[in-house]
Amino acid sequence: MTTAPGQQLAVENKPGASGNIAAGEVHCLGNPYRLLVANSGLTINPYSFSTTSPIPTEFTPIGLILESQLVLCVNAPAPAKNFQEFIAWIKAKSGKGFSYAFPGSGGDTHLSMEYFRERASLPSDLRSRDRQPNHYEWGHDWRRQTQASGDSD
Repeated sequence: MTTAPGQQLAVENKPGASGNIAAGEVHCLGNPYRLLVANSGLTINPYSFSTTSPIPTEFTPIGLILESQLVLCVNAPAPAKNFQEFIAWIKAKSGKGFSYAFPGSGGDTHLSMEYFRERASLPSDLRSRDRQPNHYEWGHDWRRQTQASGDSD
């Protein structure tokens, strides 16, 4: 990243609260040399968190650096091998609970899964055993957390 600007850049990751921690720090410092790389959570967070989130209009967007897609995956031993089988599998488990994992409550992955659940007319018990979606802390091995807990199907 030093080639284009012609000077060294330091990257400081500030995970947590679906980007609110990083956005809040960049906004509060008022340092014009601090950049924020954010996803759509920046626009979602003011509506999905009860705590004060930086308002997207308090930042000046200077460019799109990546377009991304969300991918729905299952564990290899799962009986669903395509999308139609996946929908049938979830509907067959209705009332028995079905869980999924994602990196943080209120973020784009969480809301996308809820939107998908609603659009596909999937049961409202598409949650973890404790009735909350499973989310795992960044910086930890989420694969081991998921496998060890047995919380995600």
